[in-house]
Amino acid sequence: PVVDKYREYVSYQRDKEDGEEVLAEGDEDMRELVREDIREQVKDSFLENAPVVPVSALTGEGIEELKWEVVRLLETIPDRPNDKPFRLPVDRVFTIKGFGTVVTGTTLDGQLSTGEAVMIYPQMKHSRARELQHHEVKQESVTAGMRVAINLSGVEKKELMRGCTIAEEGSMQLTRRISVFLQLLPDAAFTVRNSSRLHFYTAAQELLGKVRLLDRDELKAGESCYAQLSFDEELNARNLDKFIIRFFSPMTTIGGGTILDMEANRLRRNDEKVLHRLEMLAGTPDQRVEQLIIDFGLSLVKESTIITMGGLSASEVRHAVTELLDSGRVALIRGGLIAKFHLDRVWGQLDEILTAFHNSQSLDAGMHLGELRVRVFPNDLKTADAIMGYFEEQGLLRMDGSVAALTRFQKNLDADSILAQVVKKSENKVAAAELSEKQRAMAQELTERYQQAGLEVPSNAVVSGDYKNNMKPYRQALAYLEKNGVLIPLNENAFAHRDAVKKALEVMLSMFADNDAIALADYRTALGVSRKYAQFYLEYFDAQMITRMVGDKRVLLK
Repeated sequence: PVVDKYREYVSYQRDKEDGEEVLAEGDEDMRELVREDIREQVKDSFLENAPVVPVSALTGEGIEELKWEVVRLLETIPDRPNDKPFRLPVDRVFTIKGFGTVVTGTTLDGQLSTGEAVMIYPQMKHSRARELQHHEVKQESVTAGMRVAINLSGVEKKELMRGCTIAEEGSMQLTRRISVFLQLLPDAAFTVRNSSRLHFYTAAQELLGKVRLLDRDELKAGESCYAQLSFDEELNARNLDKFIIRFFSPMTTIGGGTILDMEANRLRRNDEKVLHRLEMLAGTPDQRVEQLIIDFGLSLVKESTIITMGGLSASEVRHAVTELLDSGRVALIRGGLIAKFHLDRVWGQLDEILTAFHNSQSLDAGMHLGELRVRVFPNDLKTADAIMGYFEEQGLLRMDGSVAALTRFQKNLDADSILAQVVKKSENKVAAAELSEKQRAMAQELTERYQQAGLEVPSNAVVSGDYKNNMKPYRQALAYLEKNGVLIPLNENAFAHRDAVKKALEVMLSMFADNDAIALADYRTALGVSRKYAQFYLEYFDAQMITRMVGDKRVLLK
């Protein structure tokens, strides 16, 4: 019959998708019984269709056939990819006189050459591979799948133990909580309940942990689910590592699974978003890489970071990134990756904020970038300019100096719109009470006076002198007219009727239709007034940030 250790091996490898192995059996009288037992035990596993070779350890019968079958299968197995960072879980530690500390184990990932620096986890101690051996033969380098002995420099035997890992610096993660895909064996003798204590095994590590089922209260034999495991000690592993679990007592193997997230926060149970995220992490390389990029939020993550921490090989990550970029699910911005999911969300915010701004400030060239950054990127100011630059490249956003605007927005440059905004600003500054009959008559009189004056407005001193015996009602009538946009203060010394300001503005805008800049002399001629009055209007337009002096000419801002 098949022993428990073999059953455990089959269970551990049950979800393997490809590759082949050989099953050997002996004892002629028990041959058929063993053959049936083996087939039953490996049913629905990757070994279900493996060849079975009868052998005898006593007589040597079948040994040569077994060797040739192994050689045949080895020739069909592709080499392990070496584009993951180096890793060797330690299963033995000892010292050799004259050499120092030696560790042995099976290289799981990557390659290592003599003299290269390594990090020891979880001790976080630096060391160097002084010498490498494979089956007692000195090697200049070792690769994934090889049994290896490493002579380490600068570290003592007492500092190491079975279960620690020799790896490339920065390539391992330490944690006490992980998110996993968990599966129980079809013939598991015990069920797993929420908060059950379990024995956890991965590589050469053995830890005691507690399970937290994320979509149910009990996991029964043959079932699978997403879960979290928390440990009493730190686990050093990588994403997508396989593991075995044994029941707390008695210590019986009941299942295993895959590590999905080594940087796991405590997750909410029975939450659709949580379960969908874990489903993505457990899916195809494309799905996993996309979810990892989503997890980085608005941070622009480098492809090298995904390779180091994602659990996939470099070639798998590069292929996935290419597919995601081609499909538009991910964008590349200044060498960093960001999910389309986040770009759509950010663009929605930008579009909403800028649309409201343009509707209320249709004369302004755009919203100040500093204000926009704070409102849309309160926690990601470093990436704000890069992302807005991306939207500009996509033709959605227009940035000019210190302001940003929607590309579809066109400044409203007709005189009526500009005056409407100018008057609105004035209304916020002027308070006027309701007028008496006498004051209303005076307001009508002032209106007619300024209308008749046209562009050549009288000074405040001249007008107020005519009302020196009625100054209080004069001031109230003047404030009322300013409040209602009938009279507009050009400066501290003169008001103009709204129609006069509109005419002056229309003349100026018509000049800008054919010129990038206009001079005072040209404007005076076009307006048909003296230099004094032409300067009144131009300085007023400067003050309202409609124009600006550049040298001896004016340019249009709005």
